[in-house]
Amino acid sequence: MYGELVYRIGKRYSQERQRDPGVEFPFFAGHISDLVDPVTLAALPDLQGEYVIAYKDGQGASHVIHVYFEQGTFEAEGMPLPDDAFDISADVGQFTED
Repeated sequence: MYGELVYRIGKRYSQERQRDPGVEFPFFAGHISDLVDPVTLAALPDLQGEYVIAYKDGQGASHVIHVYFEQGTFEAEGMPLPDDAFDISADVGQFTED
């Protein structure tokens, strides 16, 4: 059910970007119940704190959405995705014996 909430936050983020194209990284807030149906809401764990959601649209925008949950409410704001966010060095985890 968390996947449905993530999907709805991404859809809302897309709508906010379309509504005001001059704002590259929109902010929006509300109640979790505004995003999902009552069955999904009841199945969600008690969400508290900050979560980060990766966002990519069909026009090539790659962002992250920082979402803060508290007592059934949320605040979400987009941020740029660093160019090296998913780079994995080939050297990580390699050990040499002396």
